[in-house]
Amino acid sequence: MPAGKVVRIMPSKGPHPPFAPRSEGLSEADKRELGSRWYDWFQDSQTPMWVEDFGGVAARFRALAAGGVPDVARWLRKRPEEARVLAKEVRILSANRAAAELFEVADPEELCGDLEVGFGEESYGPFLEELVRIARGQRRFSVDILGVTPGGKNRYLRMHWTAAPGHEDDLRFVYLSAVDLTELVQTEGVLRNAVKAKDYLLREIQHRVRNTLALIDSLLDMQADAFPAARAVLADSSRRVESLAIVHDSLYKRADYSLAGLRDCVDGVARQVFDALGEASRDELELEVDDAELRVERAAPLSLIVGELVANAVEHGRSEGRARVKLLAESGVRGALSLVVEDGGPGLDWPTASASARGLGLALVEALAAQLGGTLRSESGSGGVGCRVRLEIPPDDR
Repeated sequence: MPAGKVVRIMPSKGPHPPFAPRSEGLSEADKRELGSRWYDWFQDSQTPMWVEDFGGVAARFRALAAGGVPDVARWLRKRPEEARVLAKEVRILSANRAAAELFEVADPEELCGDLEVGFGEESYGPFLEELVRIARGQRRFSVDILGVTPGGKNRYLRMHWTAAPGHEDDLRFVYLSAVDLTELVQTEGVLRNAVKAKDYLLREIQHRVRNTLALIDSLLDMQADAFPAARAVLADSSRRVESLAIVHDSLYKRADYSLAGLRDCVDGVARQVFDALGEASRDELELEVDDAELRVERAAPLSLIVGELVANAVEHGRSEGRARVKLLAESGVRGALSLVVEDGGPGLDWPTASASARGLGLALVEALAAQLGGTLRSESGSGGVGCRVRLEIPPDDR
């Protein structure tokens, strides 16, 4: 076929062999009649369709194989620029009215010719995938491509590619039909941008919350310097603010801003409190924390509880001047949690202790445990020495 020649392979007055059925025993008149009906169906179909000539591509692949290329598909993968060369070997022979409407042209014949009609710069990557499948011997497949209208509008299409019967080797006639995915792809793009905007907003909120907590902490430190008599109370408040800041640090590092890391929160708060109240040369902190995730609605109160229990163990659980604190945090089925904090000090009979003996910290622990729907109990530590506080939090059904 001469280069550049546009051929309308199915004139309206007669059938062309690629459209005629491959059925033995039919008369030539029957074949012409059926072929004419096939052409009418082709033109009137609401599905965009084309007939293309891949004969030049097939010839090129045969030449490569004869020249010693054992795997043409792999050869193409290593030379993606060949897609541009081979695109010039493909001829669009015919298109139907639905295809013309899809590409916003008045006459289907405007789509005939080479692949520059309907191709843009981003079309060659998907076309390479099409060539690879052909090189692997596939003669019926689907591939997603990007087409471009003469007016420059993108058309995202799922093309169904089928070699015409009798032309599986020479590929002189190939049938293609398209499903227009443009609206779906564009909607997906809008949603993706909305999610990005939401993620950015949430990250910015988390960043500002962290900055606000840092500001509050600084203000408490300034007040403690200004009012030495209230230093202990303000230091406790500062420690609690820092516990909340650790939760937000964990949220900020994660892809899902609604989930915090159990280890980040429990380990981080326990070490922060221990470093602030303990004596590194004498005191001991032993941690065993599962690597799990929990919602921020649980992470914040749990972190405050950990801070209060570790602080209580360091300040009031000393034996012979040393604090030995063990903390265990385990994650169970459907987000159930178990927290155990144990010290080696004299212990505290929590259920019968007075409010003044418990202090604000333990009262806060009880209130936060109730908020989590948890069960809190105090018992003697290992060997009857010290105090062990156990908190069991039920599964998270939300």
